[in-house]
Amino acid sequence: DLIGSNVSERKARLDYEYPEPVTSVLVEVGEEADKVFTQSFEIKTFWDEENPGMRIWECRGWRIPCGGTHVKNTKEVGKTRLKRKNIGAGKERIEITLV
Repeated sequence: DLIGSNVSERKARLDYEYPEPVTSVLVEVGEEADKVFTQSFEIKTFWDEENPGMRIWECRGWRIPCGGTHVKNTKEVGKTRLKRKNIGAGKERIEITLV
């Protein structure tokens, strides 16, 4: 489960409750992210009709609350680097940096 996040212009972090280190899947996740970021999938942002004041980010049917940093398509993101940090028992952080 996602328990926290932060997005800025050059980096982001995602904090998860996870029973074991994510090290074993981090390379695969990075490779999959790079596949998406080399293609130009449209990104939409819009106001949620059911939750006034909440902005939504959508790409390829995947919707999340908008964190405020916007690109028009996935190719604008470019190459990324992922790094794992342990932030406590049963908690993992993935740091994402633009390369």
